Amino acid sequence: MSKRAATRVIVSSHALARWLDYVGNTTGKHLARRVRRHLQEALRQGMEVDKTGAGHVEVKPGIWAVIVPEVEGGYSVVTFHRGLKMQTKQALWALAVKGGGLGVGKPGEADGAALPDLHEAAGVAGA
Repeated sequence: MSKRAATRVIVSSHALARWLDYVGNTTGKHLARRVRRHLQEALRQGMEVDKTGAGHVEVKPGIWAVIVPEVEGGYSVVTFHRGLKMQTKQALWALAVKGGGLGVGKPGEADGAALPDLHEAAGVAGA
């Protein structure tokens, strides 16, 4: 596989529309270049994939690209999201580690105390 094929990034029309909703005006070519830079760094650092085989790469603070490998080589950007799921996962893990586990009790309670708001714990405003 050529080096060019390994780093080729294709931005889907849905992904471009989501980017325009979140960030603003750009072209697909410019966006592909931006994602490629962040993807290469994530791959060097050992990017993890989710259960669907997609990788999530932060391309701008709070904006994550969902990327899947292509059969012919290269990668496709499927969509963008604001990272709430990623931040919530990190907050849950931090709570479990700091609190010594989430315990068993009534729904919404851990060790007899109400669970803190996950959005607040993740530092996400409103939701």
